[in-house]
Amino acid sequence: PSPKRPPNYTPSPPVRTFATASTRFMPPRLDALAGSRKSRRGFKIANPDLTPESISSLEWGLDWMAFGKLGVKPSLFYSRGKDFQYLVATGEYIDSGSDDPVPVFQRQNVSNVEVAGAELGLNYPASETIIIHAAYTYNYSRIIDYRSNEGIDLTGKALNEVPPNIVYVGFNWRNKFADLFIDYSFTDEQWYDEENTEFIERYSVVNLRISRQIIK
Repeated sequence: PSPKRPPNYTPSPPVRTFATASTRFMPPRLDALAGSRKSRRGFKIANPDLTPESISSLEWGLDWMAFGKLGVKPSLFYSRGKDFQYLVATGEYIDSGSDDPVPVFQRQNVSNVEVAGAELGLNYPASETIIIHAAYTYNYSRIIDYRSNEGIDLTGKALNEVPPNIVYVGFNWRNKFADLFIDYSFTDEQWYDEENTEFIERYSVVNLRISRQIIK
């Protein structure tokens, strides 16, 4: 659920500005509530007392048609989340018969977080048959309050799997033979784990699509 209240204002035909306020929540997964199993990091035990994590967001943006046909869409956003679920080491170990004991983890509601950032989207019809798209997103995320009884404090750490920079460029060409679409996206390096000890390396992706309408 994500109720929103989005007032907007158009001072002149080429410009529109808007602001949104929203709140939403995500219930815990069934696996976290009832599933105990071996995981990549050790052995994960269920936590039937998990509660939903929630987040409230504010966003301001602008739609501007510059120079007659260049679409410029900047926006700023800020989000505050509470009761985020993190996989926490319990301090216990399981003897699996190997040389090293297996640590035990449990997903718990232990963290309040904040996320802020900006986006810039561009849309330029170079001609009647060629359209160019581009976008850039910057994300800043931090854990602002970490509550755990296991002696671990992640306050000040960045959220895992939140890349700080994302870049996208797309090119669409419609001609009498086919429709050609090619795009490029870049995703910056991001933390793999909650403790911020392992990185997911930055990567790029190129997509190419060719299509043609055969029958109307």
